[in-house]
Amino acid sequence: MMVFKLMTLEDLPVCLKFLYNAALRLKQKGLTQWSYWLEPPEEKLAWIKNGIAEQQFYKVLDTNGAMVAMFRLQTEDELYWGIQNEKANYIHSLVVSDEATNKGIGRAIIHSIESQMRIDGINLLRLDCDSANPGLCAYYENLGFKKVGTKQMSLSLNNLYEKIL
Repeated sequence: MMVFKLMTLEDLPVCLKFLYNAALRLKQKGLTQWSYWLEPPEEKLAWIKNGIAEQQFYKVLDTNGAMVAMFRLQTEDELYWGIQNEKANYIHSLVVSDEATNKGIGRAIIHSIESQMRIDGINLLRLDCDSANPGLCAYYENLGFKKVGTKQMSLSLNNLYEKIL
């Protein structure tokens, strides 16, 4: 069983450590995705701080209370998706710890988010993924997400995915 808890600014160092470790893992696989988290620029730090202040970042704790993952969940995302008319939730920065990688935690987090969305009457889940990481793109497609577009960001070209629940 996993527990989701809102992050506070006190969690900022561990949040940045999770992102740093994920960027390091990706670099070791020869991928450039998230390389900016190795030395985060001010705009990325501000994005994290803003998300924590807006109560959008969650830490995921295991049964022992250890943090095994984190993610950001938004109800709108103009930065990546522009203004949208459909009610949707948007996942960003889903990171699983080094120790918990490849144990189905990411899938379980997404399924938990989907379950809560159904209760809340929201039937559209969206996320983006660096197009230079075909393995991660395939992962989301295997979870039922459909590619619906691309978005050129300052540091990457991202595929836009959505899933109708």
